[in-house]
Amino acid sequence: LMTTFAVKYEYKYIELSAEGHADSFFVDKDGNDLVCAVVSTILQCAYVGCEKYSSECAIVRCYDGHFSFKCRSNPNTRAIIDTALIGLREAARQFPESIREKGGEKKW
Repeated sequence: LMTTFAVKYEYKYIELSAEGHADSFFVDKDGNDLVCAVVSTILQCAYVGCEKYSSECAIVRCYDGHFSFKCRSNPNTRAIIDTALIGLREAARQFPESIREKGGEKKW
């Protein structure tokens, strides 16, 4: 099992998504996977930030092991998503057996 994340650029919109479960060895006393928590936190913070700076922002998928959102691209939302990607890529560097970027790293 592994968590994958991706960013998709289409016309005037950006979509950031993650799916799967990290299934790492890093779990809390209740059995919650801490690597999954890192990915979830980064994506949810990016969503809240983009929602603040975009008049068009919506959750596309939100259920067990899946979260994605899409928003109108503008300088603020691009900066937020770029920052989220930095965090996700760093997590993937630290936990390569649990997280990877779908399709590899893409530049703006």
